Amino acid sequence: INSEPLHVRDIQNESQTKSSEGGLGTAETQNITLEIQKEILKKVRILISKVDQLALDV
Repeated sequence: INSEPLHVRDIQNESQTKSSEGGLGTAETQNITLEIQKEILKKVRILISKVDQLALDV
């Protein structure tokens, strides 16, 4: 579970590095990357809340 947020951070860092190098190309590509990041963050938040709920149930 702890590795999930790190994974998201890695993706963000990688995309920021690429965009600063001009490697991502168009603004459209950057928007797609941003949308993917938002989806991943949403899923991570859901996972965290489920884990929190499990901890309360124990």
